[in-house]
Amino acid sequence: MLWVKSGEHRFSITIYIYAPRALIATVNLEAGTVMSEEIGFTIRLRPDLFVENYRRVHVQRRPLVPLLQAAFPFVDPFRYRGLGRPDLDPFASLNADYLEWMHEIGFDQEHGAARRRYRELLRRYVADYEHSLLKTADEICEVYALIDAPDDYEILYIRQAEYQPNPNTLGFDVGNTRYSLINDAILCPLWHPAPPEDFALLAPYYRTLNEHVLFSSAEDARAYLDFYCSRSWSEQGSFACWQIDRFPCEAGAVG
Repeated sequence: MLWVKSGEHRFSITIYIYAPRALIATVNLEAGTVMSEEIGFTIRLRPDLFVENYRRVHVQRRPLVPLLQAAFPFVDPFRYRGLGRPDLDPFASLNADYLEWMHEIGFDQEHGAARRRYRELLRRYVADYEHSLLKTADEICEVYALIDAPDDYEILYIRQAEYQPNPNTLGFDVGNTRYSLINDAILCPLWHPAPPEDFALLAPYYRTLNEHVLFSSAEDARAYLDFYCSRSWSEQGSFACWQIDRFPCEAGAVG
């Protein structure tokens, strides 16, 4: 990450480390410590708002969307509870010049108090802009309470290893903390929509999606990941299967 303010040069350097099992960690050069991104809390836009925003902004530029809807009518994007939805992202820095620049361009107006507090809490773990999972319920609830319209968001608890399905588990997504191979293939695609010639091959995988448009087991998610990565049109990268749990409290839960 590098950002520059007019008239001055400000450098923020982050090193990304890719380890086995798609374990993502970050190193902050100033603090010299590492943060794991295997497990933690995140805040996501409500499913209906996500789909409505996507269709309003992107659908006219995505002629494949009607074909996807016709090919997979048993998949309802409005019920999707996975990681492809926008998250409440923290400010990238608490540097005074950066915050001034954010204010000048108007990027601090929506959820400003929540995003600033999010960054303050993340400093305990030395996370960066791209990796932003909080580790405790108290922390995520504090941030959630500062959101301008908290009912528009929900809190999730996610993990990519040592899965522990429980009554709050919504299912399993595939991708990383900000990208879903389910979402980008058939729900609200931006980069790698599934092509018509693969619809018949993909249908058996998507028919196993549950009511939250997630896989019911890590095994089903892994099978889809393996097949997806074998296709020439797929996104290439380091992906994992993520257990998605609703947050078990009144605040921050869609249902």
